[in-house]
Amino acid sequence: MIAGTAKRAAAAAALTIVAAPALSACGGSDLDGAYYDKSGRITIDGGSVTYHTLGCESTGKSAVIINDKAKKTGELNDAGDQVIWSGGGGTKPITVSKNGDTIDIDGKRYAVMDEKEAMDGYKHMCGQN
Repeated sequence: MIAGTAKRAAAAAALTIVAAPALSACGGSDLDGAYYDKSGRITIDGGSVTYHTLGCESTGKSAVIINDKAKKTGELNDAGDQVIWSGGGGTKPITVSKNGDTIDIDGKRYAVMDEKEAMDGYKHMCGQN
């Protein structure tokens, strides 16, 4: 009886060790979220990274929008400290601030903020004051 319990425990432990990397690959990242710079939004969701630019709805005075089509897409490396951009964009390091409210990717700083706040900062580009 004790030998059977020990075998089951060993099998469960082995399964946990084998399954853990697969589960972490599907799960989120500590970096998950939206970060903004003066020109757009970078979104990290699990291992996926996308960059969408901000723009104007039309010419002249108009509303600020986040462009539907991603300007760049990529993946985080296994360590989560680099972005591997698709389409020959290269690999760029990620540096996270101590408090986690900003990330730097290849010398560009992106901050955690409300989407409305980010878009308000772009209004002057769309002819709004």
